[in-house]
Amino acid sequence: MEQIRKRKGNLAINDLGFESHRSLYMALGTEQGTVDQVLDLCQNGYPYECWYEPKRSGNGHRLIENPHSELKGLQKRVNRLLQRLNLPPVFHGCYSGTSILTNAEQHVVPSWFLTFDLANYFKTIRPRKVYDSLRSLGAAPKVARVLTRLTTIKGRVPQGAPTSPIIAAIAMLALASRLQRLCEIIEAICTVYGDNICLSGGVALVRHKNTILGAARSEGFRVRADKTLIRKPGEDKPLPGLIIRGGHPTVSDEDLSTVTRLLDACLALGPCGLARKVCPRFTYKLRGIVNHYSWIDEEAMRSNCARHIAVRWPGEYRREPCLSLKCHCTPLRGVSAEPPRIGYCGVS
Repeated sequence: MEQIRKRKGNLAINDLGFESHRSLYMALGTEQGTVDQVLDLCQNGYPYECWYEPKRSGNGHRLIENPHSELKGLQKRVNRLLQRLNLPPVFHGCYSGTSILTNAEQHVVPSWFLTFDLANYFKTIRPRKVYDSLRSLGAAPKVARVLTRLTTIKGRVPQGAPTSPIIAAIAMLALASRLQRLCEIIEAICTVYGDNICLSGGVALVRHKNTILGAARSEGFRVRADKTLIRKPGEDKPLPGLIIRGGHPTVSDEDLSTVTRLLDACLALGPCGLARKVCPRFTYKLRGIVNHYSWIDEEAMRSNCARHIAVRWPGEYRREPCLSLKCHCTPLRGVSAEPPRIGYCGVS
């Protein structure tokens, strides 16, 4: 089995055009004084808006940290620069042009399959790990220090910043290198999508399960036992955002059932019921869900697309839009409670 072809770009930070912190400012198109002000705010303040969003599993909430406009602008420029790094091809989701589908395509061949999640992924990536990883890519100490301070806050990588996916991948370089070396020995394929790691290969994959999980732990990550699965050849393979069934990426039965019930509830409520149950932004949320699952498997979503077209939306709503950037409304269980908003002192 072959990994996806090598990405274009350079592996060394210095090849991106900023050998010193001054040349980094030039690459960012920003004066040093502006960057220094933002760095000072990151060190002595909290330039983020934050809230909790319910986890996909329904168990608990996830802290989302959205950087303020000036910091976010700098982070977007940093992200564009780091996108040019030629990191190992195991990483998906952190690069433009990669997605849950490119991640799944590496595992469509019937084989043994091992998948596991890393617990508290962003929270466990400390600034020191980010700094050391940037240094390992050839960044000068001052360059690594500036990039680390711009992309971490309160001792962690914030979930919600534009730079977090690529920074987290850089922080996982040592683990990815170890897994790649092991995969070469046992003739397996490894992909990393955020906090999810998937491996496909022969029966040797099962024999080396403890070695693989031990590599993640030795690099400072904690493996979630409840999200560690092994599948035999021919069985369904659960991957981030989809499932491989019969060698074909598709929507999982659970997700398909959920979106079907959601659309059926909208049809049953009608415009008057929807006006009471949801806010105006729910329309866009539902359209996004339908479009996303149709992108994964249009054939599986055909009947739900017809349901979505048939929904009659109210002309006026009785609810104000949800407070956070994400709509939390659902007509399945009434109007869900808004997750608590918190400020600097409340961030755990």
